[in-house]
Amino acid sequence: MGITTRLIFALAILVSLFYSTSSITGYVVPYTRYLRNSPLATKCYGRTDQGNMVALLNESFFYDDRCGLNARVDAGGRVRVKIVDVCPPTLCDENTNLALSMEAFSQIADPAAGKIFVDYAT
Repeated sequence: MGITTRLIFALAILVSLFYSTSSITGYVVPYTRYLRNSPLATKCYGRTDQGNMVALLNESFFYDDRCGLNARVDAGGRVRVKIVDVCPPTLCDENTNLALSMEAFSQIADPAAGKIFVDYAT
């Protein structure tokens, strides 16, 4: 196999790994404590503002390398959020994967719905 063929093959594998995401299903809840101008610190960014389109990830799935990941959340509508913190067990029980900021949640569902079932991928 020539060098050009090997490079093309390696590039194809790299591109497929980069673009392949598998969708996960789970529940999300709205999160009202994170406010853009709040002094609340996050595990990933401390007190550095990350905007309003943010999410907290269930502690069962949270590792430091999850900080800053962008997640696409689908529930009829679609929203993209950034993982900024671990979701406390009082908010994300064993059946709840993510807590979305109120701004993000309201783009895919009525916040009054509380917990909703979604597909999401990072």
